[in-house]
Amino acid sequence: MTPAALVVNAFTPIEAGGGPVLTPVELVEARRALDRTLSARRRAIGVTQVRLTRLVPWSRSTIANVEMGRQNVPRAFWQDCDGVLSAHGELLGVSDYVDWLTRRYREQVAAEQTAPPLAPRPAQRGPCGGAWVLVPVRAGWPG
Repeated sequence: MTPAALVVNAFTPIEAGGGPVLTPVELVEARRALDRTLSARRRAIGVTQVRLTRLVPWSRSTIANVEMGRQNVPRAFWQDCDGVLSAHGELLGVSDYVDWLTRRYREQVAAEQTAPPLAPRPAQRGPCGGAWVLVPVRAGWPG
């Protein structure tokens, strides 16, 4: 399975009535798959990081950081690399997909934070009709 295919399958199935429910781990994995795609594409055509820096307006440290998953870069980076590495839109397409996943995750988090709070539960009563009391373990029971 190619790294691009891993990104497409990087989220959980669609739940009833909703879109994909993303987790932070799935988002990180999608980003890593994109970064590995760059590295694999570059190596497949025999271009070193140093040579790539001569072909695109980005530093070697930026390229290395992206390939190691340490740096997020703008769409222009993926456009430049896609053209130079003859990826025919693969890098740019996967980058756009990861950006969409990121936006979707942020929307999901915002929706969870704005959800109405749960109604408070009534206090539970103990078996003798009184409220349950928490007693610290070391304190023992009076008596």
